Amino acid sequence: MKTKNHGQIYLLGELHCQIPIMKRQLELWHDFYHKKNLRYLFLEHCASVAEFLNIWMHADNDDLLELLYETALAENFPYIKEYFREIKRHCPETIFRGVTPSYPPIGEELLKYLEKNNQKNSAKYAQTQNDIEKGKRLYASYGGQWCDAYREKIIVENFISEFEKLDGESVVGIFGVMHTVLDQIIYFGDEPGLSHQLKLRYGKAVHAEDLSVLAH
Repeated sequence: MKTKNHGQIYLLGELHCQIPIMKRQLELWHDFYHKKNLRYLFLEHCASVAEFLNIWMHADNDDLLELLYETALAENFPYIKEYFREIKRHCPETIFRGVTPSYPPIGEELLKYLEKNNQKNSAKYAQTQNDIEKGKRLYASYGGQWCDAYREKIIVENFISEFEKLDGESVVGIFGVMHTVLDQIIYFGDEPGLSHQLKLRYGKAVHAEDLSVLAH
């Protein structure tokens, strides 16, 4: 089933934390941003990470970026900070969207931030609470059990929900390469992968580029 009005979806498949791949992502996003006027960048992160990134994009310091690095981004991989700084410098109107189940610690940090800024009764606060509960189902430290199928199901649901809110805007999505394969169905447990489900829904509007070869 297709929506009445949608843009294009450009998926970039990566191997996580590979600097050559990340540099190429920056080049491609720069082109999408400046040549095609795209603004929405979907990430294989949760909504709480994306929300903090969006707030940080308008901040005059790196406090929130440091919080993310310590709490939710790739541990002991400092290049991730420069990666996001490059986006902020050269594509300052970028709007991030995160679609994975929330990692509870960064979700809790966002709740604290919203409380501090008088948004405890906001829809964003309630949604963050909901995201945290979904995340707790995945992480053993919070009483959950990892399930690839459940995670992929949430990724797909959240991607579609966020994409269709945009009403015609095209987006770029950066995900692990197994989530972006278009020429075959990749299963996560018994759940078909993101790219297959998006292709079923949006057809030729879905495009994918495999950047994993840049790691070799």
